[in-house]
Amino acid sequence: MNTPSYLALPHLHAELFPHLDGCRTLWPGLPGRPDSAWPPSMPWSPAMAAACLADYERACRDGASGAPVLTLGAEKAPADLSEAERRALREMAGLPAEEPRQPLRQNAQQVLLLAWLQEKQALEMAALEQKIGASRRALSGLISGVTRTAAAPRLPDENELPDWKRTLAAALAFLPDLPEDTAVVVTSRAMASAVSELDAPKKDGAPAGHHAVAVSVSALAALCGRVPADRLKQGLPDDQWQRTLTLCLPDALSMSHLSASALAAWLSETFRGLPSGIIFDCDGVVIDSRAANIEYYNYLREYLGLPKLTREQEDFVQAATVHQAMDAIFPRPLQPLLRDAAKKISYVRDIMPHIGCYPGLHDVLDFCRASGVLLAMNTNRTDGLDMLLDNCRLHGYFDPIVLASHVPHPKPAPDGALLILEQWKTSPEKVLFIGDSASDKGAAEGASIPFLCFQTDGLAPQSVSDFSTLLRAMKMCER
Repeated sequence: MNTPSYLALPHLHAELFPHLDGCRTLWPGLPGRPDSAWPPSMPWSPAMAAACLADYERACRDGASGAPVLTLGAEKAPADLSEAERRALREMAGLPAEEPRQPLRQNAQQVLLLAWLQEKQALEMAALEQKIGASRRALSGLISGVTRTAAAPRLPDENELPDWKRTLAAALAFLPDLPEDTAVVVTSRAMASAVSELDAPKKDGAPAGHHAVAVSVSALAALCGRVPADRLKQGLPDDQWQRTLTLCLPDALSMSHLSASALAAWLSETFRGLPSGIIFDCDGVVIDSRAANIEYYNYLREYLGLPKLTREQEDFVQAATVHQAMDAIFPRPLQPLLRDAAKKISYVRDIMPHIGCYPGLHDVLDFCRASGVLLAMNTNRTDGLDMLLDNCRLHGYFDPIVLASHVPHPKPAPDGALLILEQWKTSPEKVLFIGDSASDKGAAEGASIPFLCFQTDGLAPQSVSDFSTLLRAMKMCER
């Protein structure tokens, strides 16, 4: 009996997904290919690929542009410039139009090399954060005399990895080399969710923990965006464009929010009742500010003649600090103009009407206060919080409130959470952190605090859809 053949996508490093017998990774053409990697026919030799990667690494290390590594080539981060923005900047600077696009496979190999590099750097950063967190826990234990439990090994969150759409589009460029009997194992939660929405016909023979579906190449390419799909349609042979692939979607990616009874069981198991304290994120958990943030940034972009934020950029600015958001979504040559644009905005008139609390929040806060559960806030905001607390009737609930400006490193660093633990004089296993973003999760994990995700699908195994469910679960724990 033949062993099934699988190819993992969109992740290129085997460390980023669970081991599966017979599953290979896509190799971007570098020297030293492991036996577990599949080598399609690349346009560049291994030596040329290594030289290209070295150039990318050198540019990133030197910081010549001050931009993230993904702005160096075809692969771009969620907050990078759109095609329209790049054209506008080139016209303003009097630069000629961009050169014609490179051949399909050469451009695809560049994207794969950049994706491979970003994954490598994300894995290294996660390992470094793990080591720093362990050192901080050890030092805290020596000072307090309380032994800190070791945190589980941390892997990069999905938003720290390359955009799955661009990696997938690059991989599809090498489709003619992929054997017909090879199934694709989807390793990205976001990609699995997008494929699930296609309502593709199911297939048999999926590995344990997965379910298989049949998806046409044209449908997969469409998920990557109009421009990549057009390039693939023009560059692939007709029989490959019309080909159907078997995709294996991990069952674990179909995570849903916990019911009140399931959440109560997890709280009871984790804390033997209620936690002694709860750390709340601000935006996206306590304050529903997404619409206000989008309105504000879109006003500034419109003033500068830029298009509105994409959905990916909207998600990015919601979790980032103000400075990170400004650097990411506004080209640096245009940033000096932002001061004049901001002067035309009235925060009370234009922004405050879009801000409010999530339903049921006050009920949860009142219950916690009556039950003796400490409450704190850890936010990446740097200022302007007093007006929000007044507007939402939240003064007096949280102590302490830790802003990004209060600590050396904002979330996802655990500095704010560790400061709260220090002021509360308690240990991390007695505290719950409620957040909605990867930066919240990273801060909780770095401080060894149990994490509960609020509303965001697929961010963590334990997630809750609303505060009314959380309140019912907490009341069950109190009985």
